[in-house]
Amino acid sequence: MFPKIGRSFFPIPPKSTDTSFLAGVKNAKLQKGVFIATLFSTFVMEQLVWDTQFISYPVLKKIRTLDEKTFVSVHQEYVKRLGVPIYLPSSVYLLTTLLFLFIRPSNIPLRYPLIMNALNVLAVTNTFGQLVPIHIRIHREQKASAQDVQDLINLNRTRFGLVVINSLIMLYLLARSSEHKEA
Repeated sequence: MFPKIGRSFFPIPPKSTDTSFLAGVKNAKLQKGVFIATLFSTFVMEQLVWDTQFISYPVLKKIRTLDEKTFVSVHQEYVKRLGVPIYLPSSVYLLTTLLFLFIRPSNIPLRYPLIMNALNVLAVTNTFGQLVPIHIRIHREQKASAQDVQDLINLNRTRFGLVVINSLIMLYLLARSSEHKEA
């Protein structure tokens, strides 16, 4: 009366060497989409950190050397405007990199997303452990020393370097994926 349930009805899939979270799903479009989103958000993040390191902070430094009072008002405006242009892309970058740890093309070894996420932990620690406290102190005290601004520039170099390493990893993975297509 009922069909016989056994191996033939529910075949056991072969074991996969893929360590991706969704390896069993084999949704290539999703895996490729997460890779492209991670690639794009990594380069956007690098541009944001590049702008901060080579444009924003040096301009703040120049203003600080001219007039401390003007610096404080410009700094307040700078911090106020960080919302969407900085926090949103940064959040997308962290999210896509984290997602890339679990959803990625099967030819990308786990070690690359692990390294990228470890570097992101260091970057977030650098941001919230060192840079943000300086910004908060400047805002609270309504003054900034030349050393405060120089510290922002110096400490941001660490974040800049970490994001550049992630960009290089993504470039390597992109080149590697195009090699696999040609083969």
